[in-house]
Amino acid sequence: MRSIPKLRKTFGVKVGVSHHTMGSTIPVVAVALGAEVVEKPFILDRSLVWPDSSFSMEPEEFGFMVKSVREAEAALGKVSYKVSEKSKIRRRSLSVTADIKKGKIFTESNIQSI
Repeated sequence: MRSIPKLRKTFGVKVGVSHHTMGSTIPVVAVALGAEVVEKPFILDRSLVWPDSSFSMEPEEFGFMVKSVREAEAALGKVSYKVSEKSKIRRRSLSVTADIKKGKIFTESNIQSI
């Protein structure tokens, strides 16, 4: 999995993952590391006998995997150092800049508003 970013950077190509185990953790992590393609065996009913049936995803599982991958993509967002207007309004903090003993009053010399 850790080779995904290296492969992208070294060869300048789209990288994917072929996932042949149960669960959706691997596709989600792969996308978080930069994979753009996920290959996962799909089956309508796992009780059907074929070579990949034991680790293939049924429709509901596959839908969950896709939803999880999309949520991971959205959570990653885009690189941006701008602070949105919405964030400016909500980014307020009050921090202590010096020890304040029990019973003492908060003053400009021991707190800071940002």
